[in-house]
Amino acid sequence: MKTQCLLVCKMHFFLPGMATVSGLLQLCVLVSFVMVSHSQIKLISENLCHSLTWEARNQTTIPMHYRVQYKSERLPWINHKECFDTIHLSCDLTEELRDPKQYYCFRVQGFTENGTLLWEEEDYRYFLPVKSTILGPPTVHVAGCDRCLVIAIQPPVCQPKSPDKRTSHSLVQVYHELTYEVTLIKAGIMNEAPEILEFATVEENFTTTIQQLLPRTNYCISVNASATVNLGQPAKPSPWKCAVTGPLSEQEQE
Repeated sequence: MKTQCLLVCKMHFFLPGMATVSGLLQLCVLVSFVMVSHSQIKLISENLCHSLTWEARNQTTIPMHYRVQYKSERLPWINHKECFDTIHLSCDLTEELRDPKQYYCFRVQGFTENGTLLWEEEDYRYFLPVKSTILGPPTVHVAGCDRCLVIAIQPPVCQPKSPDKRTSHSLVQVYHELTYEVTLIKAGIMNEAPEILEFATVEENFTTTIQQLLPRTNYCISVNASATVNLGQPAKPSPWKCAVTGPLSEQEQE
């Protein structure tokens, strides 16, 4: 296991009556599987919905206001219109980071009510939405048939925090192909290993049938989605859905 130094961010502090103090925050961590970030700002991204959060500073008793800015490789720093003067500790960047295949970075400024800038923090690690967003649980419907289950799956969707914001991205169109991992178990049976099935699809609404199951048996399934380009992200499975298979057909009973 090697020791590496990870350049995380640059922090500037501005105090009234004092010269600017500029410090470079460098984090040295022991690297095994995950590089741990101590940055004060954090981007939470799921299904191409993006929310930037940060921590309040206790350097002053003066009420703090915040300004969020973002940039891409092609554009300079841009002020976020809704988070240009906010007292909240989060900002929705879903509409601003609209191109999932573009690199972005962002920064937050803390200032007083009269506009005095107290601190600024930039995250220099460029964020690529198509690779870094987490794919949440897909929408799953299941119905029983004769010794089988019919499963209908729709891809995960962005659920913006603001009701007036809607994402136009279809994850199937963005990734071109999604892989659904279906975990199948018998309800109430704890000593059997689950059956894992994988289905790759380019369809927006995917339907498949699992055959050769036991009749009159309650089966449950959970599904998670993945794409080749962001396999390093953790999977978020759907809630369990259950259905009872039907009886033997007349032909099988004869």
